Amino acid sequence: MADGVLGSYSPEAMVVIISKGDFVHRIGGYADGTFLNISRITPASELYVASDLQAGRVKRRNKASTITLTLFQQSSSNAILQELQRADEEDDRNSWVFSITIKDTSGTSVFSSNQAFISTVPDIGYSNTTETRDWMISAVSVDSHVGSNMEFDAAEVAAMAAVGAQVPARWQL
Repeated sequence: MADGVLGSYSPEAMVVIISKGDFVHRIGGYADGTFLNISRITPASELYVASDLQAGRVKRRNKASTITLTLFQQSSSNAILQELQRADEEDDRNSWVFSITIKDTSGTSVFSSNQAFISTVPDIGYSNTTETRDWMISAVSVDSHVGSNMEFDAAEVAAMAAVGAQVPARWQL
């Protein structure tokens, strides 16, 4: 990495959009602290070591993930997510399964799934201060690109090329 290169991340630049047909909503009202978490349910590779120390691994292409959005209680997105969850719960089909796209517009990370749903309403608490709501979104398969918020020097561009990836010109020094 080149000396003196400064990366930059802005939490305000995180964009989460859910959509289904004519329904499109950009989530807003993120809580302070960790407000977005994406967790793959099944590891891509899992090591197995036998009692005699021979080893193997199991490879899986299951990209099912849980996406947790933490919103502050005053966010209007809470009401929209509640109605989406309610409509899905009352329907016996997949009529309310939606698409989700998550993008760090201050960097290069992008995550998306075209089959997502809200499993249940979050636990609700009230106190003498603002509380948060953790919305758990289940996604059947998440296309993930864990990116960067820093420009790449020539050696890093070459390293990316060696593993079959390209660095857009905008992110090259």
